[in-house]
Amino acid sequence: MDLTSLVIGTMAACGTYLILQHRLSQMLIGFLLFSNSVNLLLLSTAKNPDHIAPPIVEQNPAISYVDPVPHALILTAIVIGFAFIAHLVILCYRLFRQTKHEDLFEIYERKK
Repeated sequence: MDLTSLVIGTMAACGTYLILQHRLSQMLIGFLLFSNSVNLLLLSTAKNPDHIAPPIVEQNPAISYVDPVPHALILTAIVIGFAFIAHLVILCYRLFRQTKHEDLFEIYERKK
């Protein structure tokens, strides 16, 4: 097994575990870990040949090129992930200011 896939799987598992917790800060860190693991997964799908050349077609077909699509997807995922995390931070901050609790179970019990 490749070390990259082991790191990606560990990050995704830790992120999933933290997302399922009941504290807001743990959920936020879980979303960060999970989005970074998805970015690493997209990066690992890109070919990494030994001889990297710019994607300019030349006469020599033996030169392999790097596919630019996964890198463009990663940039898009970073921007969307940043906006999502910023939105979550604002929601967690507003919820904490209103309830003075970070634990979702305490907030639910207090609302009853």
